Amino acid sequence: MLSILQNRTTLSHFLIGKGIEIGALDGSLTIAHNQAEVRYADRMTTEELKREYPTLAAGIRDVDFVVKDDKLPVADGSQDFIIGNHVIEHIVDPLGAIKEWHRALKDGGIVFMAYPIPKFCPDAPRRIVTVEHLVQDFEVARRTNAGEHLLAFYWSWIPHHFPNPGEVEKVLRYLWANDLWEMDETAWSFLNESRAKVEELLEKVDLELHQHAFDIDVFRAGLTYLADHADAHFSVEDLSYDRGAMNECILILQKHSHPPADGLWGPRARAAEARELYLSSDITSDVEISRERLRIIQAMQERDAMLQEHNQKLVREVDKLKALNAEILNSRAWRATAPLRALKGYVSGRRL
Repeated sequence: MLSILQNRTTLSHFLIGKGIEIGALDGSLTIAHNQAEVRYADRMTTEELKREYPTLAAGIRDVDFVVKDDKLPVADGSQDFIIGNHVIEHIVDPLGAIKEWHRALKDGGIVFMAYPIPKFCPDAPRRIVTVEHLVQDFEVARRTNAGEHLLAFYWSWIPHHFPNPGEVEKVLRYLWANDLWEMDETAWSFLNESRAKVEELLEKVDLELHQHAFDIDVFRAGLTYLADHADAHFSVEDLSYDRGAMNECILILQKHSHPPADGLWGPRARAAEARELYLSSDITSDVEISRERLRIIQAMQERDAMLQEHNQKLVREVDKLKALNAEILNSRAWRATAPLRALKGYVSGRRL
């Protein structure tokens, strides 16, 4: 499918004033005007990032300040905007991070964020995170990976990490069916060949992986929870689905000190979501995509067959004309009229 709405640069018109971009590395947002002043934050210093990502070193943005535990070292209500593209999926407590962004923003300030669409990346087989899971992470202020985070990421992105990925899939489906985030005795019972690898993996702290897989509905539920339980009010001012090179959903959130008059979903966002649902309704599943491809292939085959039949018909007609021409040249009448044709050619100044 094509990208159906705006891309990052187009939506950057929301960013006016002074703000922060989190986790830019070498892919900072291109802002389509000169009315924004951006500082850069990351979990490491510039030098540490260059050592961690040597192939990206030449393009890495200079880090203005280091973020620890997702806490921004800025005063309350001091920022006009916060940019976090492909950051939220790496955070173990997403609702906590969004609440922190709310604290740092001025009233009316903007969060510009993008997250990957799971269906079109290796997160596809994972379960979309539930709001209950996000709330639990928020309430305990989680700072390290849950067991489910680690297993789900490695199983979906690097299945060969496990001697028997099928065992890990059984564990994950058990955890998901029972809304569990950590291993229990039953979960361990599914493991045999992969047990040692899972034990080793669960000892890790890995903040680079995708902790969760999101869709728009879980963001809607999460933002509602923050408004109701943490007095952190946002409105979704716009959104964009891009299934091109970036494969992402972009959300534009605006901070409010009180519940927004138009509700959580602003008019532009409601219109954008409606267009997305309409335009994505033609081909929404892998089965439907396969059917559409088959229809196109069949149409091309039918066209090729018609062209081949037409070419064969033309060849037959040419053969008939050649045969007729040969018959004329060999006829007695043609030979008998040869002197007349020669005389006509002489008179007209050309030889036939």
